[in-house]
Amino acid sequence: MLLLCDGGGSNNARHYIVKQDLYKLAQELNVNILMAHYPPYCSKWNPIEHCLFCHIHQAWEGTIFHNIQIIKESAEMTSTKTGLAVKVRVNKKEYLTKRKVDPNFKNNIQNFVTFDEKFPQWNYRFSGLYNKSHKMLNLAGKKSVKMAKEQIIENNIASLRSEISDFVMEESSITDSIAYEERGLSISKKLAQTLITQRKGELPKSRNSKKKC
Repeated sequence: MLLLCDGGGSNNARHYIVKQDLYKLAQELNVNILMAHYPPYCSKWNPIEHCLFCHIHQAWEGTIFHNIQIIKESAEMTSTKTGLAVKVRVNKKEYLTKRKVDPNFKNNIQNFVTFDEKFPQWNYRFSGLYNKSHKMLNLAGKKSVKMAKEQIIENNIASLRSEISDFVMEESSITDSIAYEERGLSISKKLAQTLITQRKGELPKSRNSKKKC
């Protein structure tokens, strides 16, 4: 599972508590979770910003938010010529605040989280293939489908990591703002396509087209 996240907020790349919760989730679901944070000032390249939030903001324009129902109904009115539709569900669950991370997790984080060699502050992985004592499950004699998918994702991410590294190295020499934005958007799309392709197979033709959302 590949998660594309901003670098700040509740899922801040520097926070331990979110890493602890994601590790527990990977264990419960028995799946590998790969976290890829957008660097500072780059969250606008997140595909959801271009394909969803901008249109929801337009649907909200001029609306006075007297209650949560107005917010919900206004967001559900979002639409585009290409068929975008929005379904909204109000989450009434209460979440604890000011939670503390387990000292054992914080002091031995290398035992729970695999950090990327080149950009460890932004990219890291939680493995779902460990038992409660954090030892690898005995998979001798068989190769699970999950491990095969993990290898494919890792190969794609390695290629994208190299492209991102080149972009970071060359960004100071890119003087054309349009070229800069197109390069960043291209990388963001490839990140999203990597997730969709591995989860659902080949992308639908409509998603491969260059039409705007």
